[in-house]
Amino acid sequence: MQFRLKTSKKTQEIYEGIYVREHLQPFALAKISIALALKEGFCSKENTDDDSNGLDLNRQTITGENDALFKALIELTLLYNFINDIPDTESVVLKP
Repeated sequence: MQFRLKTSKKTQEIYEGIYVREHLQPFALAKISIALALKEGFCSKENTDDDSNGLDLNRQTITGENDALFKALIELTLLYNFINDIPDTESVVLKP
């Protein structure tokens, strides 16, 4: 099964502009974008865009042999954001 990642139209335009100037492929830019989003804490539901009319990229091409690492980092970041958004009066039970 192939997993696809879709970008917004604006992201597609940005990637195309960078490609013209720097000759960086969209999959490489997507990998950098994901890594920076994780590092800077932009990986959350609020930072998603409903526009998926841009590029359609194969996840395996973006993450390569580091697919499990990217997946784990995204899951940990989302879990961290979820736990930090819960008021102190509520408790959370995490199941494996």
